[in-house]
Amino acid sequence: MSFLKIILYMILILFSHASIAQKNNPFSIAVEINKQVITNYEIDQRILMLNVFGMKNILRKQIIDSLIEETLLEEYADQSNIQISSSEFDNNLKKFAQRGGLNELELMKYLSGKNISKDTLKNYMRAGILKQKIIQKKFLADILITQKDIDSALLKNKSLKEITEYKIKYYEILMNKKNAFDILSRINNDIDSCLDLLVEIKKYDNLDLKVYEIYQNQISKDLYHQLNKLDINETIINKTDTDQDYLIMLCSREASLDQDKLERIKNEIFNKKMIKRGNVFIQDLKNNAYLSIK
Repeated sequence: MSFLKIILYMILILFSHASIAQKNNPFSIAVEINKQVITNYEIDQRILMLNVFGMKNILRKQIIDSLIEETLLEEYADQSNIQISSSEFDNNLKKFAQRGGLNELELMKYLSGKNISKDTLKNYMRAGILKQKIIQKKFLADILITQKDIDSALLKNKSLKEITEYKIKYYEILMNKKNAFDILSRINNDIDSCLDLLVEIKKYDNLDLKVYEIYQNQISKDLYHQLNKLDINETIINKTDTDQDYLIMLCSREASLDQDKLERIKNEIFNKKMIKRGNVFIQDLKNNAYLSIK
């Protein structure tokens, strides 16, 4: 083997061993992000701590993603002068420890016995508080909860449906004439809404239009079943038990909730909107960052 080849071979071996040593070194850099770094030690400590807290089968990639997010949010907080006070941090740490039936010192001692640095917990706690503060400051004023949001939540969430009472408004024409069905059918063909029905009824003599605005539990099961099949401004023509013909048009169906239930629904909607906005914001931070994973 020529002298030059020997030199190249030795360099290759040295670099190969250096690379392995770098990877096995717990304090080596695992990620570069903008001007910050994340070490293998930080990653290993976070995994160990979460395992101790009962979170199993955690992927290393998940932890790296979380630490990248936290690093970017910390950087954003510095630029935006968003800070966490000592009392704010201490109160959150106290509540966190109490969930496990411990005080702060007992929690730190417990983690130390598991070879987990107190800084690992503090950084984890700080990241959670900071994320909440940043997202709230950035989006809180823009989050609006509409009646449409509430109605949509009720439709999608079965558990919310069960706590909901509906206030229903409908119009009814009741007739016992021989040609009642024909008259009601003609009216039905000429209307598209409850407002149309109010106008159309004036063209006929001796027709009694009744307006009902009533809660579902005040309606007979049979009638509620029929109304429940209708969309707003839809009609049904049928006969009563006494062979009278009737036309019913559904005008509105609104969820009626007590204040506690309504607040629960609004909080769920608010949290989902904040999470969605926050995720988009964080992804934008990642897209605009220099990132190198070793």
